[in-house]
Amino acid sequence: SQQQNGLLLMALKMKHKLTKEAVSDMLDIINLLAGKDTVPQSWYHLEKQFEGLKDFVEIHHVCNFCESYLGKETSEKCTYCEKEWIEQRNLKEGNFFFHLPLHAQIKAFLEDPELSQKVVRNRHGFQSQTFYDITSGKKYQDLSLQSTEETLSVMFSCDGLPVFKSSSFCVWPVLCVINELPATERFNHIFLASLWSGCKKPDMSVYLQPFVFECRDLATEGLLWVNPTTGENTITKVITTVAVCDTVARPMLQNMTQFNGKHGCGFCLDSGDVVPKNRGTVRAYPYKTSSILRNAQATLLNAEGAVQSGKSVNGVKGPSLLGLIPHFDIISNFVPDYMHCILLGVCRQMATLWFDSQYHQYQFYIGLQINKIDSRLLDIKPPSTISRVPHSVTLRKYWKAHEWYAWLMFYSIPVLKGILQGRFFYHWCQLAEGVATLLREEVTSEDVEHCEKIFTHFVVLMEDLYGIEHVTYNVHLTLHLAKSVCDWGPLWAHSAFAFESYNSSLLDFVKGTQGVPQQMCKKFLLEKTLPLYGRRAIVSGAPIEPLFKSLISNKKNVSECERSSNITIAYVGQLSIVGQENMLALHSVTDAVLTKMLARYYLPVIVNGEIIHSKDNTKVEKHNSYTVQLLDGELFVIKTFVALDFNEGPKCFAVGWFLKRRMYHFCSDHPIKLSLLHVIAVDKETSHLSAVKCEEIRRKFVFVDSCCNKTHFVCVSPNRFEVTK
Repeated sequence: SQQQNGLLLMALKMKHKLTKEAVSDMLDIINLLAGKDTVPQSWYHLEKQFEGLKDFVEIHHVCNFCESYLGKETSEKCTYCEKEWIEQRNLKEGNFFFHLPLHAQIKAFLEDPELSQKVVRNRHGFQSQTFYDITSGKKYQDLSLQSTEETLSVMFSCDGLPVFKSSSFCVWPVLCVINELPATERFNHIFLASLWSGCKKPDMSVYLQPFVFECRDLATEGLLWVNPTTGENTITKVITTVAVCDTVARPMLQNMTQFNGKHGCGFCLDSGDVVPKNRGTVRAYPYKTSSILRNAQATLLNAEGAVQSGKSVNGVKGPSLLGLIPHFDIISNFVPDYMHCILLGVCRQMATLWFDSQYHQYQFYIGLQINKIDSRLLDIKPPSTISRVPHSVTLRKYWKAHEWYAWLMFYSIPVLKGILQGRFFYHWCQLAEGVATLLREEVTSEDVEHCEKIFTHFVVLMEDLYGIEHVTYNVHLTLHLAKSVCDWGPLWAHSAFAFESYNSSLLDFVKGTQGVPQQMCKKFLLEKTLPLYGRRAIVSGAPIEPLFKSLISNKKNVSECERSSNITIAYVGQLSIVGQENMLALHSVTDAVLTKMLARYYLPVIVNGEIIHSKDNTKVEKHNSYTVQLLDGELFVIKTFVALDFNEGPKCFAVGWFLKRRMYHFCSDHPIKLSLLHVIAVDKETSHLSAVKCEEIRRKFVFVDSCCNKTHFVCVSPNRFEVTK
């Protein structure tokens, strides 16, 4: 029908980010070739199919005189300053923000038959000494014990996002995710709750009002939805848990002093010290054994004192609006996001100390060896899961958070070995070990205790090695990382990576300079509601259903593929006789290989949804996706893939050689022993050709061709969930 065809075209537009002019031309061409009314006649008529989207958006007004919250109901005067205001003028001048009710978005999610089944239930009251996700954290478990089975929880983020390079215009989206979704699915379903836009930062006591009041209602009254499986009406309460923000947004939400002010830490009462730096001063946070952690009760008393005195008390300016949300702790429900404080903070800071010529007189300065460092760094070929290849350290100011992640986790330790002096190298390895440990898929209580010691020693050494002026707030925040893991699970479970990635998607929605927030809201809702429109317009099992699902899916289609019994998909391979060398290798796993037997040779294959290349694939020059770990923990380099056709069907094997681990100590004779388990030393000498079954491949590694005489290094990603693209 015309409605179904229009739905396909709109899905095509959203997937490939087509302009409305391009879609209009497509409509004209299709109607010309296939007959009038095959599809809507114009872009206007196509948009009319989705008129219901405007019902999902609320406009909340702000007084353009006193900047007070006016609400979504129109009135002639502001209730605070009593000045008259005109709604149309308010909209024209941008004195408003959007709120997209969460209850409607969560309701639509739960009523989707496919999505509703992904929610993990029966996770209440589970006690463990291992932290494997946000639902295993102690704070989450405390909330679970207070609630019934039909309860969900959300994590949210609020951060400023510049839209244009030549303007100070920013948007401040509030994004939410459901914690009870599996880690592999969670961040594929992000909700946009509110959107502020303008050239200055929002007043959070104004901007957060609709969000906070809705969160309060969801926690106390819940939302009513129809179970798609049973057809029964169900009431589910939704609890707001973790707030993920950077160092700038966090004090705005907590209503506290910023990090460069006295008592500027939102997690403890450390006041910091003002110390000289260059020709001015800076607030530093040297380690103090007497530091006291903040708590919600004391913070509320400080807020009352601040209101009465008109001055901040222990860094608290007044009450935070978030305190009105049931079960939300204004202190412990915030986390020191490691993406901002470690990767974009400490890592960038320490690289500046090492390479910036203004520090040339210090022992830690290694700027004179940049050419040697770049030579090692640029020789590294990461796997395809890391889309950005290494760039020169001279270009570090352009590095994104993912590049700093790769520098900390994979590149820096093999590259800096022998260049950065012993004490400074050990200090850097402390940071790498602590972060890598807290990023594991499963973190034990012993791991947390070990990291607390590591980060304490790291902060102490920072002052000793680099000077008190370099013990910045970001360095201080490392002291709070271990506690955040105890409360809310591993660092990856509540990092800002996924939220920042979705912020980039919001920017992609903008195609013009006018009506930026309107463009974002409209396209966000269109993206989220297309599956709902599809279920209404397309009958299950209809011929166009697979096409529609592929258009609204983020998964890439793989062309020219064959299926094998033990791998997901294999690209079409070249038919050839099995050579003598490969035959000997294959005999290590199967006796069914015969002389002059025909086989298909593959360059890449897809195993468990992940593309694995072979070393023989010369088309891929910048990435090494052929160094892998097997299920039994062995390390293997894949030369080629060979598929043999047996009676029971084709089976695919990886032919290559095993890497032999060797003992290697990066840091020895230091107070705290570092294991650096994510960096594995292997022999440069390779074994004879062997073969393994493709289903034995577990994951790809980062291979570092070291300058050491007998050693290469293989670096392991701490988990499968962290975003690396």
